[in-house]
Parts: sequence; C-alpha cells; structure tokens
Amino acid sequence: MLNNNNCKRKDIVLSKNMEYKNIFSDYPDVVKVDDLTHMLGIGKNKAYELVNNGEIQSIKIGKKHIIPKFRVIEFLQNVK
Repeated sequence: MLNNNNCKRKDIVLSKNMEYKNIFSDYPDVVKVDDLTHMLGIGKNKAYELVNNGEIQSIKIGKKHIIPKFRVIEFLQNVK
C-alpha cells in the first residue's frame, strides 16, 4: 500500500532526474574534459581528478578522455 509520503518521494526523484536531463541539453552526448569544467563549474585539475580516479567514468582514447554525458548526470545524482 502506498501512502502519500511515498508518492511525494517518487515525484521528487522523477523530477530531479528530468531536471538533470535538461540542464545539459546544450552539450553533445559525449563531452571533453574542457566541457566538463563548464558543466560543473570546476577547474581543469579537478575535472581530471574526477575522471582519473573514476568518480566520473570516461573512455580514454590515446591521451584524451571522452565522457558520455549520462556519466556526468549519473555523477551528480550520486553526489552526497
């Protein structure tokens, strides 16, 4: 049986997921570290730290990291 509190919680979660999906709509589906700095408002060193330690999953091609946009959204959803 669902009570009113459970319904509200579910609405909040769905709402947050939709917000995260919409906030990066101007970015391509795969971004570079430079894009990540703008998306999160962080410096390049912090962006590389997040990527290199696996907090934001990326794909390394040669010396460059490419980051699926959904991984950035996933990271934001899991930040505590």
